[in-house]
Amino acid sequence: MVKYNLTSYGLMSVKTIEGFTYVDFSQIIRYKADCKHTLIYCKDRPGAIRSVSSLSDIEMQLPDEFFFKCHRSQIINLLHLQTFAKFDRIIHLDDNQSATISEDRLGEFLKRTTTMSFGKR
Repeated sequence: MVKYNLTSYGLMSVKTIEGFTYVDFSQIIRYKADCKHTLIYCKDRPGAIRSVSSLSDIEMQLPDEFFFKCHRSQIINLLHLQTFAKFDRIIHLDDNQSATISEDRLGEFLKRTTTMSFGKR
C-alpha cells in the first residue's frame, strides 16, 4: 500500500482575470470546467476561484498521485473523498458536492483508490 501526503507540493499558481491567486494543493477539493475557464473549489474558501486557464492546462500542473480526472469536465483531489457509490458511479467530496465518474474511467479510479493510504489532510 502506498502512503500519500500532499503537503510537500506547496502552492499552485492560479491565473485569474485579476492576476494570480496562490492555493495550497492540499486545500483544493476539485476543478470543474466552465466553458474555456476552470472553477476551483477549495476547502478553506467560500465559493469558487475562477481561473482563466482551461481544465486541460491546469491538469498538466497537477501531481498525478493526488488528482484524478473523473470526467471530461472535472478533476477531483483524491484526498477529499468522502464516499463512493459504485452502482451509480457517484463520488461525494468534502465540500458536500458530488461528481460522477465516467464509465471509461471507473476501472482506473477503483484501482487507484483501493491501493491508497492517506497521510494527514
